[in-house]
Amino acid sequence: MKNIFTLILSLLGFSMISFSQFEFYVQGDASNTNYAGSTYNYQAMNDQSENAVLVDVVNKSGWDSSFIISRQKLTPSAPSSWEDGFCWNGDTGFGICIPPQNMTQDYFQMNGNEAPIAPDAMGLLKPQFFPNATDPGTHVYRYYVGTMNNVKMDSMDIAVLVTPLSIIEKAKLTVGIHPNPASSYIQVEADGFESADIEVVDVLGNLVYTSTLSGSTKIDVAEFRNGIYFVTVSAEGTRVSRKVIVRH
Repeated sequence: MKNIFTLILSLLGFSMISFSQFEFYVQGDASNTNYAGSTYNYQAMNDQSENAVLVDVVNKSGWDSSFIISRQKLTPSAPSSWEDGFCWNGDTGFGICIPPQNMTQDYFQMNGNEAPIAPDAMGLLKPQFFPNATDPGTHVYRYYVGTMNNVKMDSMDIAVLVTPLSIIEKAKLTVGIHPNPASSYIQVEADGFESADIEVVDVLGNLVYTSTLSGSTKIDVAEFRNGIYFVTVSAEGTRVSRKVIVRH
């Protein structure tokens, strides 16, 4: 029976798939919708900062196995100034991130590094988008969960919308960070608001620092691991993110 099911999945190719093998829940989505076989609409920031969607992926297949992610651009005409990547974590804490420079093709499939997810357990998919407001529009990305032999078991779409700068109000919040790369500390300076919230996450989406600032603040990164971090400053609905490299 399992072999017949695998054959059916293989024949579906790049079609939208939902055989209730996995469930997809977007963190922060108040509707608590299962987006398996459907589309989540995401309004992206316009300044080529990282835009990340955190998706809890629940294994309902009954298979105690490891799985990979494949990404298909459904709008291959997306401007070259748009970039995307993703991180994929299993239920055991295993994780890998695929950077944009490795995902220039319209269809991308992971080569190894599958993540284990037990039945009814949950993995974490983190699609990352780096659009450009000078090339606005809506572009759709499909994410398949499947096996290493290219059997696609379930999927969800994310439609990323970027609004032209000419019809939105530019953010008043400006953020500067130095030094970058950093080894012992970073100085974060924000102008435009009296106070703002600040948080720092690693490439897997783990929160490593949070605070408030007024004007500027100094963050000790001496104990941070080497790697890429994202500093996000938020004030009155305006968010600005910056990438920082920590290198000891």
